[in-house]
Order: sequence, then C-alpha cells, then structure tokens
Amino acid sequence: MGLISELKLQVPFELVIDGNLIEKYIADFTYIENGIFIVEDTKGKKLSDYRRKKKWMKNIYGIEIKES
Repeated sequence: MGLISELKLQVPFELVIDGNLIEKYIADFTYIENGIFIVEDTKGKKLSDYRRKKKWMKNIYGIEIKES
C-alpha cells in the first residue's frame, strides 16, 4: 500500500563514539514503513560531509540511509 506513519522532519542524530560526540547528522525525514524505521535524505550532490556521516550512521546505529 505504501502507507507510512510517524513522519518526522529534520531529525537530529548524535554520532557518539566511546562517549565522545564526534558530530551530528540531521536526517531530512524519518518514518515507519511496513514496521521498519526509515531514515531518508534528499541530496542533489553528495558532499564528503554527507558521505562520512552516512558511514557513521551505518556503523553506530546500523541504519542505512535511504536516498531520494
């Protein structure tokens, strides 16, 4: 059906390693789709900051950012 719930905009994530805040990532959207938590970002150009934060999100939270 493609229905989502719990849509949130500009959701901040703290990227913390060993108790130290490395940096922050702000997702464009988060929502629940078919019971799965989705983090989505819309990028025209993927700058190095975004690519780095995307890797941190995967390594720290186990979250693959959906890109649109």
